[in-house]
Amino acid sequence: SNVMYPKLAEHYGATRDVSALVPMVRRVIRLNLLLVLPIATLFLLVFYFHIVPVYMDAYLDGRNAMAIIMIAAIFLPVGSGFGDIFNVVGMQRVYLGNSVAGLLVNVCIGVLLVSRFGMGLEGAAIGTVAGLAVFTLLQVRSFLRLSAAGATRLASW
Repeated sequence: SNVMYPKLAEHYGATRDVSALVPMVRRVIRLNLLLVLPIATLFLLVFYFHIVPVYMDAYLDGRNAMAIIMIAAIFLPVGSGFGDIFNVVGMQRVYLGNSVAGLLVNVCIGVLLVSRFGMGLEGAAIGTVAGLAVFTLLQVRSFLRLSAAGATRLASW
């Protein structure tokens, strides 16, 4: 998504129209997902079933955590893609707030699952995925609010 950032900034600077950024961001998110999901799936399948069990048996305990973390490949491209819009239109605080909320969920769930329920690496991985899911949902919600508000009411946001 960083590749599209200059184009987003240029376009928004010329038009001040948030809705005009939507097709570009959709394209970036779609492209990111098309790149990330197959790579993450292949990585998971090859490492989970072949590399780790055959060549890296010392890492067998982390294999499940790695599989859980690969779920994050669904959320990260989407959440980050919307972040570019917030940066371009001067709403960095929204992006920061969503990031902090995701981080807090990550830490709280991770600590709870690891220390309270003894889930170890898997608990930490679940916390990471939950935090990224919350971050992504907040990004989508913020974007929907932004597009409903329109470019003329951005200052009041």
